[in-house]
Amino acid sequence: MSRNQGGKKMGMLGGMNLKKKLLLAFLAVGVIPFTVVGIVALQQTSSGLQAAAYNQLQAVRDIKRGQLERFFEDRKSDTMALVETAATLSQSAFQKLEGTRNNKKRQIERYFKNIQEQVVTFSGGRMVSRALPMLSEGFYFDAEELAEEEEVVEAATSSLQSYYEGPFTAAHNERSRTVDARSLLNGVSDQARVMQARYISDNSHPLGQKSNMDGSEEASSYNDLHMMFHRDMREFKENFGFSDLYLVNGESGDVVYSVNKDIDFATSLSEGPFSSSPIGRVFQQAMALEFDRGFVQVDTSRYAPAYGELVNFVASPIVSGGERVGVLILQFKQDQIIDIMADTSGMGETGETILVGPDYLMRSDSRLEKQFHTLENSFSNPEQGKVDTAATRSAIERKQPGTSVVTDYRKVRTLISYTPVEVAPGITYSLNAKMDLAEAFIPRLDGDSKDYYQKYIERYGYYDLVLINPDGYIFYSVARESDYQTNLVNGPFANTNLGKLFRKVSESKQYGIADVEAYAPSNGEPAAFIAAPLVSGDESMGADVEMVVALQLSLDAINGIMAERSGMGETGETYLVGQDLLMRSDSYLDSVNHSVKAAFANPAEGKIDTEATRSVLSGESGNRLIVDHDGESVLSAFTPLQVGSGISWGLVAEVSEAEAFAAVKQIEWMMLIIALVGIAAISGVAMVIARNISNPLVAAAEVAGSIAAGKLDNDIKVASKDETGLLLQALKDMQQDLNQRITRDRKIADESMRIKIALDGASTSVMIADNDRNIVYMNPAVVEMMRKNERSIQQELANFRVDALLGGSIDIFHKNPQHQAQLLSTFTNTYEAQIRIG
Repeated sequence: MSRNQGGKKMGMLGGMNLKKKLLLAFLAVGVIPFTVVGIVALQQTSSGLQAAAYNQLQAVRDIKRGQLERFFEDRKSDTMALVETAATLSQSAFQKLEGTRNNKKRQIERYFKNIQEQVVTFSGGRMVSRALPMLSEGFYFDAEELAEEEEVVEAATSSLQSYYEGPFTAAHNERSRTVDARSLLNGVSDQARVMQARYISDNSHPLGQKSNMDGSEEASSYNDLHMMFHRDMREFKENFGFSDLYLVNGESGDVVYSVNKDIDFATSLSEGPFSSSPIGRVFQQAMALEFDRGFVQVDTSRYAPAYGELVNFVASPIVSGGERVGVLILQFKQDQIIDIMADTSGMGETGETILVGPDYLMRSDSRLEKQFHTLENSFSNPEQGKVDTAATRSAIERKQPGTSVVTDYRKVRTLISYTPVEVAPGITYSLNAKMDLAEAFIPRLDGDSKDYYQKYIERYGYYDLVLINPDGYIFYSVARESDYQTNLVNGPFANTNLGKLFRKVSESKQYGIADVEAYAPSNGEPAAFIAAPLVSGDESMGADVEMVVALQLSLDAINGIMAERSGMGETGETYLVGQDLLMRSDSYLDSVNHSVKAAFANPAEGKIDTEATRSVLSGESGNRLIVDHDGESVLSAFTPLQVGSGISWGLVAEVSEAEAFAAVKQIEWMMLIIALVGIAAISGVAMVIARNISNPLVAAAEVAGSIAAGKLDNDIKVASKDETGLLLQALKDMQQDLNQRITRDRKIADESMRIKIALDGASTSVMIADNDRNIVYMNPAVVEMMRKNERSIQQELANFRVDALLGGSIDIFHKNPQHQAQLLSTFTNTYEAQIRIG
């Protein structure tokens, strides 16, 4: 500001009366701070409310984030708990299967051991050791005698031909088997024919009951011996459940006795038609045994004399008189083995135990698949009837027991506990106790219509639960949609998010999650999946995946979290978006275009492509004022949400700017009203105060003016005791003091004037100094004396000048003024001294 401008402003203020100045001053002092404080308060309040709006939005966002993180952590825990449950069920099922397997193994081993002990014991018994030599002698006596008669041989041949081609062939046909009866008969010797005719074709008992004949009608040496031993032999066979019993001459190999009298009777097992059959082999092996008290056994095979039935043979040497004279052969079927294996008590609907032979064909009946996997049908259809699996190979070839999950002969994933069973030297079976994976892993209480997993998804809010084989086959599903019993590796849904997730968790052997995609089996609606593998074995040794547990998430559960809008007002909402900018939760404000279902159905309309979503999907967290997908100005708080490995969603909380800052607008209007009222109040108070101050001051000014003008008889009235009253009182006192002082001063002045007149006229030089040693008076005599001697004095006092003495200090005349000053300050009486100058 220039001096002129300052002068003008001061002139303007100077032209105002005190009342206006006070009013302006009070208004300035009151209104300016009030205005400043109001503006600052408004700004701070507005900023605080805006910050509070952002903080509230951010708090809602963070709460939702915490809830969602817990949600997905709980989903992972649910999945891992299901895997643990499956592992427990698997372990329990394996333990149960292993117990069943071991029990069956003991029964099978006991069964075969009993047979083997029986053949050894019976062959070494007195009856057999007596019977074979005696029967052999009678057999050859009668056979040779009868065979010498051509008519007898022809009659026997004719009778046998009718039997072979008649009942015997019919028995094969009834069992859907073929037999070359003529070829078999052609291989029978004349001696054998005459003996077969007498005990088989001429036997009046029907086929299959020939053993009921104790002896023929014609007396002979052999017939007498036959009648002697037959009943005991037949009783032994029937009591111990054998199919047939044979006594074979060791030298010729001729079957000199059999209980059943099938067409192997009387034939040679060394060179006859059945010498290369199982019975021929067992005879030859028995004769070759090193020890007499041993046994040999041949495995199950079809045997023509038994009408093509599947039979087994066990044999032991017969010793008589210290010499090996022949062999006892016992024929037995698998019936008791089948009965043992058929007991599936406590094994559920799909549990079973089976025996598999070294040829990988059945040695018992499956209760689950009877077309090819009964004993009979397996041998009838060996290509389809084989059980050639890793489990059976391990048991049969490597003689190793174990448990595993395999695809069985039905192409069904199965829990299996297997073990080798050595039924005889050189014959090893695989005993498999098994149960379908689906049943083993899907417990159901008796009488309950729902299984464990059905109850589980209802309780925990999942859409579906599926169990998947390692090869990708879905063997169980609660919802049973079109993905059930399909393959996620090469089936129609292999490229879905579930298919990709299955391959991912199978490879990583870790928990995984699949992001939301349209899922065809669920009517094309969006679906997300979580999954975890059940792994067996040590991962460092290359653990195997037994199965994969997968859960289809219900979007209702996520929407339930996001739909909670406490503190969000009318326009506030929270929502989730994926990397594709499509919804992962339903919008509260726009369910038509921005629900999850609608967004995936119409991505062009359903995308949320805003500054907030682009920022959050790039990994940013923050809050700011943006324009939303509908073009509205909104407050947006956003943060990334890590859903799973490689899957990040954006969590956004928004509220319209108008609603969020409505309180700020209200505060602004309120502050304006308060400001106007405040200014008015301040102005009114300022006017009252200014009047109360200015009126007494004006009166005081008038009194002061009168006093200044010399009028000291003013009537000053003091009406208050405040500062203005004190001022008037002081003016009143001053007026009284002035009156008294003027009177006194006039008197003193009169006296001083008389003294001054006297001193001025005195011839004595007089100089007067005050208490501060300043010269206050010089009479004309001292001035004249000093002026006359001024030059002389200046020789001593160079600065001496007469005209400068009055008003100066007397110290000019002293060399040590401080000393003189100290002396003068102590005088109480008159003191005389001379000062010499020059």
